[in-house]
Amino acid sequence: MDSTGKITSKEYKKDWNRIRENYHMGADTLMTLLEEYMRHLVLNQEDTYTKPEEIISTNLGINFGY
Repeated sequence: MDSTGKITSKEYKKDWNRIRENYHMGADTLMTLLEEYMRHLVLNQEDTYTKPEEIISTNLGINFGY
């Protein structure tokens, strides 16, 4: 998650513009894919996850509450 914040920062705006021009995808696509991945983790928690809480980076934690 730290890397996602870094690569979507203003310093890479020119790179993202070039990616959008060439591939018709951008940082928004990356964020959508991350959201879909997190949704998949939540929906499959019982199969893939044993702890109720997990810190996955210095600024992001996941809590699977019922």
